[in-house]
Amino acid sequence: MKSRVLAMLFLCFALFVVVPISASAATSVQVTGQGQLAITANFTAPYAEVYVSNQNGQAVYNKIFTSVGGNGTINASIPNLPYGTYKIIIGGQAISVSNLQYGFQ
Repeated sequence: MKSRVLAMLFLCFALFVVVPISASAATSVQVTGQGQLAITANFTAPYAEVYVSNQNGQAVYNKIFTSVGGNGTINASIPNLPYGTYKIIIGGQAISVSNLQYGFQ
């Protein structure tokens, strides 16, 4: 009886903690430079959130791109960034990112 209760508790833990963590994904890269930061990529998911922060962790860009039929394109441009290192995070529910290109122009 005791082992059955423990098994049920573990199953509940797995359903409410492990499953939601694995349902989302993210791609993260860093780039250093200044000027206009261009980001392009293709993704497979209902949406993709692009978040860019500076070296102090402050957000400099945040936008959600939606897909059509599960396939979408990211085309982001952030102008007038001062010299520094920027972190680019692309996330979403069960997202797959391909052809990611980024850099300063």
